[in-house]
Amino acid sequence: MDGLRALAVLVVFGFHAGFQFLPGGFLGVDVFFVISGYLIGAILLKESERGRLSISAFLERRLRRVLPALFLICLLCLPAAWILLPPSDFKNYAESVFANALSVANYLFLSESGYFDQAAEMKPLLHTWSLSVEIQFYLTMCVALWLGRRFKIRSALPAVLIAGVSSFILYCFLFYRFPEASFYIFPTRLWEFMAGTLTALIVVRGQRQVTGAADFGLLLIVVSVLGFNTLLGSQILATLMVVVGTALVIAFPVGRSLAVKVLSLRPLVALGVVSYSLYLLHNPMLVFARFAGLQNNAWYLLGTALVLPGLSYLSWKYLENPFRKPAIVSARQFGRACAVCFTAALLFFISSDLSEGFMRERLSDRELTMMKTAVQDQRGPHCQTGGDEYRQPSNRCVLFGDDPHWAIFGDSHAGALAYALAKQIQTHSGQATQWLSMRGCPPGFTKQPQSSCEKWTAESIEALNNDPKIQTVIVIFRLNVYFYGDEVKHYPGLGNEVSDSEREKIWHRFSELLKALEKGGKNLVVFQPVPEPRRRVTDLIFKEGEQRSNIVAVPRTWWDRRNKFTLEKFRGLDASVRIFDPETHLCDGENCYAVRDLISYYYDHNHLSQAGADLVAKDFSGFYWGN
Repeated sequence: MDGLRALAVLVVFGFHAGFQFLPGGFLGVDVFFVISGYLIGAILLKESERGRLSISAFLERRLRRVLPALFLICLLCLPAAWILLPPSDFKNYAESVFANALSVANYLFLSESGYFDQAAEMKPLLHTWSLSVEIQFYLTMCVALWLGRRFKIRSALPAVLIAGVSSFILYCFLFYRFPEASFYIFPTRLWEFMAGTLTALIVVRGQRQVTGAADFGLLLIVVSVLGFNTLLGSQILATLMVVVGTALVIAFPVGRSLAVKVLSLRPLVALGVVSYSLYLLHNPMLVFARFAGLQNNAWYLLGTALVLPGLSYLSWKYLENPFRKPAIVSARQFGRACAVCFTAALLFFISSDLSEGFMRERLSDRELTMMKTAVQDQRGPHCQTGGDEYRQPSNRCVLFGDDPHWAIFGDSHAGALAYALAKQIQTHSGQATQWLSMRGCPPGFTKQPQSSCEKWTAESIEALNNDPKIQTVIVIFRLNVYFYGDEVKHYPGLGNEVSDSEREKIWHRFSELLKALEKGGKNLVVFQPVPEPRRRVTDLIFKEGEQRSNIVAVPRTWWDRRNKFTLEKFRGLDASVRIFDPETHLCDGENCYAVRDLISYYYDHNHLSQAGADLVAKDFSGFYWGN
């Protein structure tokens, strides 16, 4: 069992550390869920048979197991968070601390999983979502035990099977409709716990051992973790394989099997004993390294890997173990400690929320000036859409009038510029502008659309082409992220998420989009991509704002390399397509800037702020009208 825990925590650590050979490392959490379901099921079955089952005692034991180390890690992270996290991230950190105190961190992170959310790898407590799921399982089991007593249910097997199958069906259903929800919420994880509980029913009843079952189970886990991208590609299949594999290893540990020999190795067993503390500690150490700019430092990563087991041992010996023993920490003392921690988390959350992450206490006047300009354009209506329930293009969103002769069309980069451009259009031509943008929607036109993005694109083009009054369409997409991947993740590399052949396909889809609009008789103005900062602008201000008025987003040489493919393709567009370069004030010969003269040009790591959008819109005015 401890060997399985060690395997699970190692693959999770490798995944969070960015090891490419562990694409399915996140599945280690599923191993933990099955183990938990097995242990809880086995404990409850044995206590029930002995007539010593106490719901309150059960819940107390489980909370003693989880909460002390969880509260400690929240406290230990505080100094690093204060030093390294920009105010907005510090505020989010305080929210996650309080959400953990309420055991609803999974639902907090689900609510934050939208398009503009902070990157997952920049959240110190993101991994604690699984602990909230764990505690929700404990509470569910308490309710199930009470119901079992109330209605004198003698066999748990039907309930376990019904709950498990129902949960798995819900997981499959939500995976294709709301994948984030299928990942985070407890009902779609219950089947994994039930798989463990079912395993406990098999083991407790002394079922006959099956030779080779454990080896096959370990093989399923390894294949899922190592071959997630190349062999499987299906998260549902990979998750199912890991769950079944874990259950087989637990249920049929034949003494001479390879699985038993491997998972009984002393280093693995020792690591498994302290796996809970190791799991809690690893992610904050990796995340804070990214904020400190050490994410690519091999020495830091090696040092973290070496130090983690020692720190985990200290936590296990001097915190986890004492709190598990009522003789050392009584029930009253444990309750008081939990109440103090909960109150502290509540006060921390309220004070951080009211102070916007203690912004004034942690920033100089110079940095505050920059931060105040790092805001999204909130003027006028916000017409951007997204998701399956997107705003229909026929439900027009028009700026500065009711009868548009212009349209701004694209993804969220079009949305960031829409109001500022429409204002310039109204000023110079007196005409209104239709705003059409879908966040996270790659460019492309197909006559048989499948995804919501493709459907919205096709419907938007049809709506534009059916409106003869709209003569000019401004097309704006964040092309380079579709060609290479996210720049923050790969900088100073260009990004390797997209193959050369796929990059050509994406360009072909974009060119087909332009051709479809041209066939509709539209005059096209296509924006070259806006330069992309190497990190979120708030991170850059927090780190560099005190020293300089101008903060570099990226060196010009890097941006020219990242933009090379796009510009080469733009040169091959039809001569009737006008191409606008937004870099005039954003870049000079040496650098592209995130902040200039204390004014932030961005509000995150790629979208223009209100000030940046106004600047680019004025440049567009000069480009188009010559003044």
